[in-house]
Amino acid sequence: LKTLGPIGDQMADMLDPQQDKQAQIPPQAVQAIQQAQQQIQQLNAYAKELESKVQALEQEKQAKVVDNDAKRQVAAMQAQVDMEIEKLKIKGEAMLATLKAQLAGANADRSAFSAGAQEESEPAELELEQ
Repeated sequence: LKTLGPIGDQMADMLDPQQDKQAQIPPQAVQAIQQAQQQIQQLNAYAKELESKVQALEQEKQAKVVDNDAKRQVAAMQAQVDMEIEKLKIKGEAMLATLKAQLAGANADRSAFSAGAQEESEPAELELEQ
């Protein structure tokens, strides 16, 4: 269109106004825009890096929460086991005391029976001697 002369130039400017605008932007402004774009890219990269660190820390925190929950459950189960052991010890001691009492009673009965049997056998022995 530019080969058509001044009218073609106007038509080309109407169709592609960017060509003309870029020619109007001073080089310092273009350089500042490019620097700003580079800084934006660097900041975006840094933001992504920070997001990754945050995610890693959140995962670590979640793992610790799970670990702490497991430790609490183990401690609760251990306390329950300890309580059951104490109950069984008390029950065992009570049963042992009962058995000892029964054994003492049986021994007393046996001693009484033996003493009674001995008294009965003495008169029989006396009768045999006469």
